[in-house]
Amino acid sequence: GDAHLALRLSAADGAATTGATLTITPWMPSMNHGIMGEVAVAEGEGGFYEAAFAYSMPGAWEVTVAVSATPGDDQVTLPFEVY
Repeated sequence: GDAHLALRLSAADGAATTGATLTITPWMPSMNHGIMGEVAVAEGEGGFYEAAFAYSMPGAWEVTVAVSATPGDDQVTLPFEVY
């Protein structure tokens, strides 16, 4: 199914993080695969970023969001279920 991911990036003081590079990697651990192709990320205003992609099947998935920005890099992996 189709998925839409919207994120707001901010520094520890709450200031919007702009100009970041995000790499979004959807992954289905039980099947040991991701999705076809790369996920395009669009930067909006005020530290908001959006991405859209399609999952190939229902089940338990993870999406890893890797961020490269000033003042540093970070990443988070979020588990969720596709129905």
